[in-house]
Amino acid sequence: MRAIGKWVFVLRDEKESTFGDLNISEKALTKNYVGEIKHIANDKIVTFGDRVHLPHYGVTDNVADGIEYAVFDSEKLFAKQVGKDWVPINGYVKVRKCVNDHIRDSSGEVALYMTDNHIEKTNWVEIIDVADDCKHMRKEWIGYFCFSPERSEKLQRILYRKEFMLHESEIKFITSGE
Repeated sequence: MRAIGKWVFVLRDEKESTFGDLNISEKALTKNYVGEIKHIANDKIVTFGDRVHLPHYGVTDNVADGIEYAVFDSEKLFAKQVGKDWVPINGYVKVRKCVNDHIRDSSGEVALYMTDNHIEKTNWVEIIDVADDCKHMRKEWIGYFCFSPERSEKLQRILYRKEFMLHESEIKFITSGE
């Protein structure tokens, strides 16, 4: 069996039965979002054997030749593993969500303390990395900020981290934060 068109077949990693020092019960185990590409048709961004992060939407599990694969459109790929890090691909930008802070004066000193109930996450994100194939975003904008949608198929969380991958088509403007 071979992938044709834009389809990709990924062999998922085994289910993780621990998180840190905690054992996860069999009932709470979920399928892994990380795997290795086994079949892909005409894709220049990733190749056979690359480790990728599976998208959260649009994945179908299919058994072929007795092996279960995650099957999805290769345009939904957003991150591949390079060493221990996840790098953006396919027009995605790696971002970190910002958190509202205490109100500070121009020197950075706290002018007004906010209670824990009033400090919350915002839709502002900091640009951490930019995919090489982005059409509009540039590497020199790393460290800048932009506004992110609250929910979108083009906003994908990277495993259990604070970083996300956001497709450049969702970014309307950027700012240096000044």
